[in-house]
Amino acid sequence: MKTLNYLEYLMKIFDIACITEARTHNLDEIRHSLKGCERIGSFVAKDCTAEAGVFILVGPKVLLHYDIVSSYVSETAEGKGRIVSIVLGPKTGSREARSTCRITCAYLKSGDSAQAVNSKITQMEEIFHKIPRDTDFEFLGGDLNIKYGKKSKASDKLEEFLQNRQMSEAVQEQHTFYRMHGAEVTSSHIDRWFSNITPIQELLVEASATAVTKVPYTVASYCKGQLDQLRYIPSRNSDFATHVTDHIPVALSLQKVMGNGNATKSKTIPDWTLNHPKFGDHFDNFWKSGMEHETEQKREDFAFKRLANLQKALFQTSNHIDKTYGKDKRKNNLSSWEVALHTYKKMLQPNSTQADIKAAAKGDTSVLSLIDTHHSSAIANGRRLREHLDNYITQQKGGSSYSRTPSRVEKLSKAFPKHRSKINFLRSDEGEEITDPDVMAEMTKNFWGKLFLKQKLKYKVMGRVLRRNYGARELAIPPPRS
Repeated sequence: MKTLNYLEYLMKIFDIACITEARTHNLDEIRHSLKGCERIGSFVAKDCTAEAGVFILVGPKVLLHYDIVSSYVSETAEGKGRIVSIVLGPKTGSREARSTCRITCAYLKSGDSAQAVNSKITQMEEIFHKIPRDTDFEFLGGDLNIKYGKKSKASDKLEEFLQNRQMSEAVQEQHTFYRMHGAEVTSSHIDRWFSNITPIQELLVEASATAVTKVPYTVASYCKGQLDQLRYIPSRNSDFATHVTDHIPVALSLQKVMGNGNATKSKTIPDWTLNHPKFGDHFDNFWKSGMEHETEQKREDFAFKRLANLQKALFQTSNHIDKTYGKDKRKNNLSSWEVALHTYKKMLQPNSTQADIKAAAKGDTSVLSLIDTHHSSAIANGRRLREHLDNYITQQKGGSSYSRTPSRVEKLSKAFPKHRSKINFLRSDEGEEITDPDVMAEMTKNFWGKLFLKQKLKYKVMGRVLRRNYGARELAIPPPRS
């Protein structure tokens, strides 16, 4: 009964659920539960390991727009009960141009012995070689039993497979598996999500992973979701146990990236105005004009107030340069890469026409030649343009040492310095995605406020810090406000 309640709770807050370690051999127990959901699973015979079994639940909100058009249910010796995959496509007869996607749920062999590692590699080979690459988007998640950030033979092989499949990880830092080791609680980060969303596509939709701690029937219920305070986990078969899994659910969310993130400031300073040869002269004029009415003594006494005036002078100078010298500068100063990026973003906007796309390309034939028109989806028509942009980012990002798949922020910051990853939402303890800027600000304040309240000031070392960093120095202290 607890397991059914757990599944019902998951389907209330998520549209799709990938379940691993099902400990069942069929879905008969939930056949009459979870109404409106579709279920696809891979199970083993009753005489096999009880923990095996994986299945995917698809909720009614998804099924309103999509059909499960195909599935891959492993029948191999290593993959049976551990690998299942489905393809979601637009509903039959739908006139909406929706993309297709594949969702793969995996439960790899646990353990670090040579035999266990070989089994993991065999299972990964099945996932990455036997499951077709036949959809616009692809997502892989589950209990991989490969620790995040720890180098091993299995992690090296996973990295190799991901690169060949052009997939990367939706990174989150929270440990996801908890168990008792003697008298202590140990944990590891083994439940993970991956996608083939490219750096360019991430400018439109961002894949983010989050460990959802306040979920009933998990080990987090013993510490009210504060996993750093988890001290004891009862045996699952004991009378005191309320959990049905030792794992914390990891949610993969796809969020539309807002044009300006959550920023409320509408004014920015264009780079080209800062580089204009007249910027320095005009800045001096604006800066001095704000100082003329003050005496020398006042300027010294209130120097700490000048930062606000400095910002004002910078904006005034930029605006003046823009109005005087840059009437058409912003329209004509885009690089070919920025034009290509702008065109790709326009292609994926709902209801964009061929005329809109040509206007975005500004007549650049090198960009227009990379756009197809004969495919049924915008993703497919923009494939060559997307690959062109992704290759540019790959060339710009350079090499990196092994630790994990480079994040989207790292790739974008090196290739397109103007484009920054925005925080589009925060997730509440109950798993709800909060987008209201005021509520997000309050959540941030409460989180960091509680964190810093726990830090005690080390008075004993203050003298040493002052002597080391400020010894034999004269410190200028601003005068008190009048």
